[in-house]
Amino acid sequence: MTTTTTTPYCTLKEAASRSGLSEYIWRQYVRQGIVPYISSGIKYYVNYPAALEIINKRSQKNDLF
Repeated sequence: MTTTTTTPYCTLKEAASRSGLSEYIWRQYVRQGIVPYISSGIKYYVNYPAALEIINKRSQKNDLF
């Protein structure tokens, strides 16, 4: 029996292609600590579902940066 697990984390490139926001914007969100992330070496992985929730809340308040 094989078990597959899915993780909410994805690379900045994957997050950009899923969301339509640029990689630059995702990097800015990570650097400013706006979205939850982990890093492995020089790669950053964002918690995509949590990040979208945060971005949506902030966009409703016009407080993206």
